[in-house]
Amino acid sequence: MSSTAELIHHLNEVTGLGLALDESNAAAFQYEGRNVLLQFQPELSVCLIHAEVGTLENAALPGAVNELLEANHLLSDTQGGALSFQRQSGMVSLNFLMPCEGPNAADAFVSRLNRALTVSDEWAQRIREINAKAIESVESTIRDLQEHDGSTGDP
Repeated sequence: MSSTAELIHHLNEVTGLGLALDESNAAAFQYEGRNVLLQFQPELSVCLIHAEVGTLENAALPGAVNELLEANHLLSDTQGGALSFQRQSGMVSLNFLMPCEGPNAADAFVSRLNRALTVSDEWAQRIREINAKAIESVESTIRDLQEHDGSTGDP
């Protein structure tokens, strides 16, 4: 099994990030303007990867939360990750549990991290689309109200 320090060293060599583990075996970096947290659990030989994918607009709530839950069902639309939502900030993150052992553990870890970040890119785009659709819906409703002097036109 590769040590956590060896994994971080290899990741730094490949990416040039210059990451260092803190006292709780965690390291953080920015990817495409989004926060990524690596939380190593050496006793279990795993790493939890938390990648922010975006903030949901209030206009997208609560419907977007249903979409996130549906995507989480059997991890069917997250490629093995789990989406999470923090209500106070509106932040959506994609979280992965990755093994840190086995043949070529360091290379395999970098490959898995790259895959997780690729999936986070896909979800960042989906969050942007969810927000845009929700904002367009609100703007359309406001236009309709203005055109009908504040009335929806219903009796």
